[in-house]
Amino acid sequence: MQFRWRRDDFIGYQPPGFEEGVPMVDGSSNTPSHLISSLVEEDPGMRDLVADFLDGLAQRAVDLRDAHAQADWQQLLTLAHQIKGAGGSYGYPRISALGATMETAFKQQSAGEFDAWIAEFEQLVAAATAGLR
Repeated sequence: MQFRWRRDDFIGYQPPGFEEGVPMVDGSSNTPSHLISSLVEEDPGMRDLVADFLDGLAQRAVDLRDAHAQADWQQLLTLAHQIKGAGGSYGYPRISALGATMETAFKQQSAGEFDAWIAEFEQLVAAATAGLR
């Protein structure tokens, strides 16, 4: 049986470390300035592994932009799927949820919100990096 993420799975979800009133990266109420990995919360010894994961996410944004510029739907789908899976595995369900949103759209060869997704992805990566310090 294959599990499928649905957007409704994340409505109302507040990830570990999310607090009302915490400053947001972009001034909105959508992206906190710090995201805390639930994996690191459970096992602080995983910090270096999570740091390596976060270091690699900057390249994912570059790869997404390149694939988008080339209208390479298969590469976009692959990258979004990887972000969805890895985000959750490393304790960042908001990153995973964004990956799931992109994956669903890319399956339909739709990228109308691409600029917003990339901006949110970069904000989430920055917040996760700040939360690891």
